[in-house]
Amino acid sequence: MNKEDKQKIVSECQQILKDAKVVVFTDFRGLNVLQMSKLRRDLHQGGSDCWVVKNTLIERAARDIDSSAVPNMFVGPTGMVYAFDDPVKPVKVLRGFAADNPNLKVKGALLSGKVVNGSRTMAIADLPSREVLLSRLLMRMNSPAANLVSVLQGNTIKLLATLKAIGEKKAAAV
Repeated sequence: MNKEDKQKIVSECQQILKDAKVVVFTDFRGLNVLQMSKLRRDLHQGGSDCWVVKNTLIERAARDIDSSAVPNMFVGPTGMVYAFDDPVKPVKVLRGFAADNPNLKVKGALLSGKVVNGSRTMAIADLPSREVLLSRLLMRMNSPAANLVSVLQGNTIKLLATLKAIGEKKAAAV
């Protein structure tokens, strides 16, 4: 590979590291070609991609990232899984694939420019979808108003029950 090709790869890696919402670094030792093809196919269906680049080129591209933890991720064969829209989908795909293929290891990730270690990266897969989170937020925001209506309605019902009881008592006395 000549110098121009290396510079092109480094600039593409820099662009991915800068623009992607999530970049997950994996160790794929022990996976055969069929398993890697299946992983790539699953990732493409989820709207993400996988790229294997030499560690020195990724390290050169990652120099702008302010963390000493990033170079520790570039030991051994490193695959870069990235997504530009949903940061949770590729991690869920990786977790599902790793359940069937224990040779796939997650070294860590860059989540919106922040370095996350491997175990915390896999915890991202446990997050509910964006729609579920938004619905929970709306439910929490609506809860005080619903509680207020319930309390006010309770007092009205008690007042009506008291007035009815007084009316029945007066009707029975007559």
